[in-house]
Amino acid sequence: MKRLMNKVIVLTGAASGIGFASARACHGEGAIVVLTDIDADAGKLASRSLPSSEFISLDSRNDSAWDGVLDSVLDRYGRIDALVNNPGIGIRKGIEKHPLGRLGQPHDIAQGVVFLASDESSFMTGAELVIDGAYSAR
Repeated sequence: MKRLMNKVIVLTGAASGIGFASARACHGEGAIVVLTDIDADAGKLASRSLPSSEFISLDSRNDSAWDGVLDSVLDRYGRIDALVNNPGIGIRKGIEKHPLGRLGQPHDIAQGVVFLASDESSFMTGAELVIDGAYSAR
């Protein structure tokens, strides 16, 4: 059985990168995904690649815009099972300084998102899930 079957998951920054990889991974595990992003064109394109997903334009820095998104999702689905707040920040550091010798890829983070949205993490509270390829352990 799929790990996120029929869970309603709202993802910000979901038009590309980590946000889209997370949306794709959640969708692949059976979730109903609602993609949001400030880039409406890219968000609509991303949503079209995930059957039965939807896209809602959102500037996550705008508090009142959140009300519209959350109201829309709640009106349509009656609940939100997980919210992935993934605004783009664009940090890049040198690969030569990374313990694994490579930068993380969006799918590396997406698997953590799937775990946290799943029932497998139901007993996990007040903890951080660090997915940085041992960078913080240097």
